[in-house]
Amino acid sequence: MDLNIVHEPGKRYYVEVDGHVAEASYTEAADGTRSFNHTFVPDAMRGQGIAARLVRHALDDTRQSGHRFLAVCSYVQRFVEQHPEYQVS
Repeated sequence: MDLNIVHEPGKRYYVEVDGHVAEASYTEAADGTRSFNHTFVPDAMRGQGIAARLVRHALDDTRQSGHRFLAVCSYVQRFVEQHPEYQVS
């Protein structure tokens, strides 16, 4: 399934599939650091890897735009732990 992930600057990344919306929301500090604080996937969208693809896209886009990120949300924390390429050295 190809996902059309949308970025609402300063707020969230989200994707809509069949009328259901999954999101990874964040707040942005004055220095541009994005604190990812909530990830939500409705029951109808679960089990398809959407959360992982959404978070991967959000973190990649954050880095590519020159920003740092903090994994505040427990899902994002687990994602970063499982994917060393997102860990800060």
